[in-house]
Amino acid sequence: MRNDIIVATWGTGPTYRNRIKHNIQKAIDTGYDNIMNYIILTDCPEDFYEFRDKTKKIVDIINIHEVRPQYSDWTLNHEFIPTSLDEENYAKEWRELRENHNWFTYALNRFSLPRISELGYSKFVMCDCDVDIRYDRIVNKECTEEEFWEQYNTPVNSMKGCDYENHDLRDVNVSEIDLWPNRVRFSKILSGGILRYEVGKKFPDRYKNIDLFSHIITQTEGPFRYYNFANSDMVKEYFSIWDEAMRINVQDDYLRELITGSTYMLIDNIPVAIANEFMKMQVLNFDKQWHTVHLYYQDRHFFPRGIVGPDGLSLQPALTMDEFYKINEQHINYLKSVSGPSGWVE
Repeated sequence: MRNDIIVATWGTGPTYRNRIKHNIQKAIDTGYDNIMNYIILTDCPEDFYEFRDKTKKIVDIINIHEVRPQYSDWTLNHEFIPTSLDEENYAKEWRELRENHNWFTYALNRFSLPRISELGYSKFVMCDCDVDIRYDRIVNKECTEEEFWEQYNTPVNSMKGCDYENHDLRDVNVSEIDLWPNRVRFSKILSGGILRYEVGKKFPDRYKNIDLFSHIITQTEGPFRYYNFANSDMVKEYFSIWDEAMRINVQDDYLRELITGSTYMLIDNIPVAIANEFMKMQVLNFDKQWHTVHLYYQDRHFFPRGIVGPDGLSLQPALTMDEFYKINEQHINYLKSVSGPSGWVE
């Protein structure tokens, strides 16, 4: 069993594959010599071979289109992802899927876990390709090396995630259930209760210690999650439980609606929370000073998200990056003038 930590990052489509390379290179360019190695989940492994040889930081590259049917046949008909590798056709497929309400499923990143287990890792970071691991804080002497790595010195069988939230049914004002915050909190607790029961049918041994009627659900957001398992076999078991929770969620219209966290993807917070419960994972909060999530508007040029500025404009979709920059030039210039997380980042 390996004691070191590997970073599991992922991305499909040309822009997100480029973002993976950009952010790995960005970590190398901090000048810190001891950055963690990577495992990449993507739709085109060939796109990374030269980069792997150049950086010597990539342990393995997984083809998402090959690994999904290997472990979960059901996912092909319920978790949709474009198969085109070129920019324009990928964009067309993505937009067509969305128009048919076949939204992208964030939990597809789970398909790196079986390979992580096979490689013998028991510690890993699930890190989106638009997230910086803050090695630069060591280089700039904002913290010591020991302080940085102490953040990963967590108890065995724990998960340390970003944007930790503890939802308690006792905090929900039932008389005001139509208010959005109460509806969101209640839906998460309700979804968690249903999943405990349904997932337990497949994992009865794990189910023995589950409180089916728990009024609390503890979740973290997806961009940055660190796992510390007792052994690598538990990584595979965790995947199986998470995968089952997602199967139940996306195949049931009612539960699917409960995890529709936005207008462009299905989120995985509650299925992950249930996997944590079944595996008896201690859930901790990862302070944001140790990672930074960026909003790269241009990466999702086929369905951009963004703010409407004083210019009255918002970002318009395009099938290619060149077209995106051209038709959005005025608003991009505005976003470049905005400071903070809403600004433009290259």
